[in-house]
Amino acid sequence: MEKDKLDETLSTIKSIDKKKIEMEKNLSELPILSRKEMLIEITNDIIKQHKILHEEGFSKESAFISEPSEADSISVILDDLISNIKKTPSKKIIYLRLFLDRFHEISEQDKNVIIQSIKDEHPEKLKEKILPLISVFKLET
Repeated sequence: MEKDKLDETLSTIKSIDKKKIEMEKNLSELPILSRKEMLIEITNDIIKQHKILHEEGFSKESAFISEPSEADSISVILDDLISNIKKTPSKKIIYLRLFLDRFHEISEQDKNVIIQSIKDEHPEKLKEKILPLISVFKLET
């Protein structure tokens, strides 16, 4: 009797495992849009469905949503870093460490050396010191 229950339980587990594999396969085959593609699709749907927008001269082309360029996002990250350091200079090392953690190619020892070399820099001059890092190493935005 116990062997029958055990066999039935094992059979149920195998069935669940097969269904799980099938579900994962089906999910992996679904077309998933990027954020930008979704925003464009939503914008186009809104324009199609609202006559007022047609009357005002909106079109799919004029409503194209652009993402910020990589240079813009790097500039924003640097500006945020400098702004944070200006607000709380006592946490300068922490902010620099967090910033350097975005560079996965730099070893921990190199990060320590960089921090030592720029920790005493005035916040306004930090940008000049950090920009060469961005050009040499890949920044994760």
